[in-house]
Amino acid sequence: MRVRSSTGRRVAHRSTCISALWRRARTAGVALALLTLTFASGCEKKNPVKSGDEVFSTLEDEVLSVSLRGANQQVIASRKSSAAPFRYRFERAGARSECASTPELAAALKQTFSIRARRSLDADAFERLMALPKANVIELEVTGPGKAIAPFRLSLASSADRERAPHVEAFLREYESAFSVDASVLDLLALSCR
Repeated sequence: MRVRSSTGRRVAHRSTCISALWRRARTAGVALALLTLTFASGCEKKNPVKSGDEVFSTLEDEVLSVSLRGANQQVIASRKSSAAPFRYRFERAGARSECASTPELAAALKQTFSIRARRSLDADAFERLMALPKANVIELEVTGPGKAIAPFRLSLASSADRERAPHVEAFLREYESAFSVDASVLDLLALSCR
């Protein structure tokens, strides 16, 4: 319904004005929600891993492939389905070997299925680890079937003194976070097919 003013001009109905105000408020609300989500997701990336946090955990049945890749060596444990046993491929200094699982290899592989931060490291440590040459970094990647588990990637600082160090420094590039984990995560690198 339209109303005429005292001057005789047509005046918009009150509900039209209210709906126009509602549209503006709704648009502002959506913009605020998007801004909040953007800010929250940006903060999430820089959320540091705290001491005791479980960085990664999965069941053995959900894993199809685990790889540890360094500058001059790599170990890949893979299988075609969750019911199949793992097969291991070791590559070092140009030599390559493949073998079926053994109890020793299975125990070392299991160390990669659950990773807990032992100690949180500060932002300076993250920057230092990011600046390491590729030769000093070992990449751990765990993948599963389809969307069962998203591929998990963890970078670990390579140390020549792994036998005596109980912990190894690690970092997650996508979360800009650094921490230390048990050195047993790297046990597969010390083994081979026998």
